[in-house]
Amino acid sequence: ERIYEMRFRISSGSLFSAGTAAPAGWTRTAFSTTSVTFQATSWANAIAVGGAAVNFTLVIAMRSTTADVTNERLRDMRASYTTTTTGPPFTRLGRTTINTPGSWNLKSLAITSFQITDTGGLPITAQAAGNNFQVRMTVKNNSSAAQNPVVSNPNPPTRTWVGTGPTPTCVAGGSLSLAAGASGTIIFSCSSVATASGVISFSANAQRGGTVSSVVATSTSLAVSNFTASVAAASSCLYAGASLTITMTINNNTGSTITAVSGTVTPVAGAPVAYVSGPTPASIASIANLGSATVTWVYTMTVAGATNPFTFSGSATGTSGSLLTTPTSTTSALTRGNFPATVSPTSTNAASTNTEVTFTITNNGCASVNSVAVTAPAGWTFGGDAYSLVDVSAVSSIETWTSGGANPVTFTAPNIAGQMPLTFGGSFSLVYAATPPSAIVSAFSLRITDAGGAFTDVPLSITVNPYKTGTLNDAVGKVWREEFK
Repeated sequence: ERIYEMRFRISSGSLFSAGTAAPAGWTRTAFSTTSVTFQATSWANAIAVGGAAVNFTLVIAMRSTTADVTNERLRDMRASYTTTTTGPPFTRLGRTTINTPGSWNLKSLAITSFQITDTGGLPITAQAAGNNFQVRMTVKNNSSAAQNPVVSNPNPPTRTWVGTGPTPTCVAGGSLSLAAGASGTIIFSCSSVATASGVISFSANAQRGGTVSSVVATSTSLAVSNFTASVAAASSCLYAGASLTITMTINNNTGSTITAVSGTVTPVAGAPVAYVSGPTPASIASIANLGSATVTWVYTMTVAGATNPFTFSGSATGTSGSLLTTPTSTTSALTRGNFPATVSPTSTNAASTNTEVTFTITNNGCASVNSVAVTAPAGWTFGGDAYSLVDVSAVSSIETWTSGGANPVTFTAPNIAGQMPLTFGGSFSLVYAATPPSAIVSAFSLRITDAGGAFTDVPLSITVNPYKTGTLNDAVGKVWREEFK
């Protein structure tokens, strides 16, 4: 037998988000904020005994509490299994339920930013030795109560130094008083000596006593030397297909001219980027003392690459009496925005009428979603009926997105407050008056545009089976699917 249906329930006060989508080969057949059910789209996609595992991703809006909670769990998960090889529909052979599966800890605090900056608060990745800098930890109170005092643990944060010369030093930061939902920033003042050469980063968590805390976070890194190369990306979040420029700023504070200067950068393994050009220029003849120069590289964001978020690291070399090499500098984290999406149904019949198709997306993009445009392939005729349901918070969904056009059909948020926020989701349903006249795999495209005007295209396919496959087009019988819808 094979598992053809999975149901997950939660009862702790945390809620499932409507952006919870089915894995490939499965469809979401039932949803509420406390229960979600998935079903395999075919016998081949059902979970066989000893076969490949299927991963189900549950998007959960975590509840707020007054303090940390350990060992949070789901209420239960239930698997239904069958020997029916021609489904759906499947005939249930039996069910197995596992109570209180899973385990996670709820943290009352979250470190939302942990940056090394100059003394003016601007993020930096490299600095000449012998200067002052700051470490800034931004903390959000996710609990349902005010928290005071919130401090770094340890204070100042733990230093990780890879280099030569004395380790840069920092003084303890202050404390925060945070109302529920509020954020604040703890600032640590730091300095290095003129003989230091290396890379430093910091780690700590935020806490108010032992029962109100965050997970341990690691800061950005800072290269410290008299010959430095600072690496920065032009954008922190992009979609597949967008162009990304990496800039290296090389500084000479050695006291003499450095010649034959060149730089190299490398994306972290698995980064979703493809090399286009650079370095530009390939080399720099000389950089005078107290001077600087820039080198650029161009990459394209791709859909491939499993490392996300990701970084670039780079260094420069030059000659001043002997070969000099800068400490390695690393960019702040970059993100490839994406929108996990599913379509239901995943198959239908040729020459069908009044076929409802629902596209469900989750916003893992770069900003709130402002519009979703659905383009259908040849053979599909939009019938004029469209409907959407969009999450705008953990407890609120709206039906007021407007729709317009015939192909594409574009759904648009009614206003800024009605846009789909990050991590939330929505479903977009259209009724097609006609499907293609013969069997084919139909490729749809969703153009998802965020609040900043950036967009990406998400492909989804529906298999069109021959006319009268199964019972879908039966003139008599119990299931008049199109007529009912």
